[in-house]
Amino acid sequence: MTIKFKKILEDAVQPVRVANSGTGYNLVAKSVATDVNERGQINIVYRTGIGVEIPDGFIGLLTSPAEIEKKTIRMCSTPVVPGSIDEEIVVKYTTTTDVIPAVYNVGDVIANLHIIPVENVEFMEFIDMTSSATETGQSLPENEGEPTSSEQTDTVSGGEENIPEQAQ
Repeated sequence: MTIKFKKILEDAVQPVRVANSGTGYNLVAKSVATDVNERGQINIVYRTGIGVEIPDGFIGLLTSPAEIEKKTIRMCSTPVVPGSIDEEIVVKYTTTTDVIPAVYNVGDVIANLHIIPVENVEFMEFIDMTSSATETGQSLPENEGEPTSSEQTDTVSGGEENIPEQAQ
């Protein structure tokens, strides 16, 4: 798979696969700023200088790098990467101390980017009657935990029938 990226800042660094684990791609800080959140905590705002194009059917997620254990900050920005190549990936951390925090500097890896496929799912309500029936001493019906008869089959687009696993 090829992921397109764009340098929004001239000296931005291309994401590189995380060494040894191979589960994500390092994002490097190109600038650092601060702001204050509504609780009076200092936020550290890291600009990566890049935007990435996330293909349909995938999501880009951010995680803190392994070195986070040596810092006194925690990620507070949304872990979902904007999918537009024109939107810069900005990572925000909140300080977790009242003294001078240990933070990342310009040039440090500040996050790992993971590209993950997103499954197209359907939700089917499950009604658990075991707790209410057993509390009242009633016996359970034979089809306990299965969809009711009106839910046995579900017609989906194209006229195909989708039969829940429990009913097969």
